Amino acid sequence: MMMKKLIRPHKVHLDASTVCQLKCPSCPTASGKVAETLGSGFLTFIDFKNFVDNNPWVFRIELSNWGEIFLNEELIQIISYAAKHNVALSAGNGVNLNTASEDVIEALVKYRFRIITCSI
Repeated sequence: MMMKKLIRPHKVHLDASTVCQLKCPSCPTASGKVAETLGSGFLTFIDFKNFVDNNPWVFRIELSNWGEIFLNEELIQIISYAAKHNVALSAGNGVNLNTASEDVIEALVKYRFRIITCSI
């Protein structure tokens, strides 16, 4: 009998937000398409913590995709927890920084957030 090897990804994408305050004309989030298919809301700290705790082989997480991560009120907790568990975070799919507080910006530096691509 042949045994299958379990594949465990080292990098995953988790949306920190499927909400955005901008209304870009060609964006599926702004037009409501994302809310229709994925829902509208934020990644909670407890869900993030549970994911990291239950998937110790994941060491890179992309947080951006369909919304503005800086609207997530639990982002500092998420960033801090990831750093303490040697999980590198990125926002390479784009952020707009319009709502990023000084505390969040400080946490990005303090906890060594890896990549940010700013959409303009």
